[in-house]
Amino acid sequence: MAVMHPRVAHNYLKDGYYPTDEATLAEIAKRLRFKAGTQRLLDPCCGEGKALAQLASHIDHHEQSALHTYGVELDEARAVTASQCLDSVLRSNAFDTQIGSGSQTLLFLNPPYGAVVTDQVDKQHRDMARLEVQFTQRLLPTLKRDG
Repeated sequence: MAVMHPRVAHNYLKDGYYPTDEATLAEIAKRLRFKAGTQRLLDPCCGEGKALAQLASHIDHHEQSALHTYGVELDEARAVTASQCLDSVLRSNAFDTQIGSGSQTLLFLNPPYGAVVTDQVDKQHRDMARLEVQFTQRLLPTLKRDG
């Protein structure tokens, strides 16, 4: 049986759900520019979808570009909420999805952080057991070149 630090236990109870604050999202949006054409924005840990929706609404994009927002969320209640503010939401584990390589213009990644809780992880594989590392390695290839 694994022993958890209280902070890790709290993260586990929240399913790693810590939404990005509005001030941070506004600052990120100020720095993004898109060219003409279709732009696909993906949040593979979208929670209630508010972060990607806010980001999309503040992005200064070319008049002739179309923004499409996509979310993936494991929690059923949050996925339902996200479907009200994003174009498309899939209720699933992001690791069980197939997202085309190079298909996304923007990847908004605020995954759960911390170690995977298991007794089976040996020292040489501990870095790979970090959730944020796993999410990044799995989803970074979905970004298109210059995304």
